[in-house]
Amino acid sequence: MRKFLCMAILLGLSVSAMSGIHENKKVSIISSQINEDCTIFQLDGVGQADSVRADDPWFAISTTSKAHDTAVSVLLLAKAAEKPLRVSTTGSLVCGHTGIYYVRFSE
Repeated sequence: MRKFLCMAILLGLSVSAMSGIHENKKVSIISSQINEDCTIFQLDGVGQADSVRADDPWFAISTTSKAHDTAVSVLLLAKAAEKPLRVSTTGSLVCGHTGIYYVRFSE
């Protein structure tokens, strides 16, 4: 089970698409945008998720992504257990916010 929880959640993007990395950050809020078909979240101490959208602290995962449910499960577990995460961004927008390449527990 631990190996499963520590795995990187890849969202079907190439490694070269990675843009920014946020290390050892805890989840501060998770929300679903019903009209946008996305789950969005913020990390403690992050005022800008990625330079793709200035001054926007929100990260987004499309509900159509194959990894959506697993990524959201990791976010919820990290929030409940107050565990830090490593989040990598794609440098592109998803539902108007920074898309993520992966989310995993920090080591």
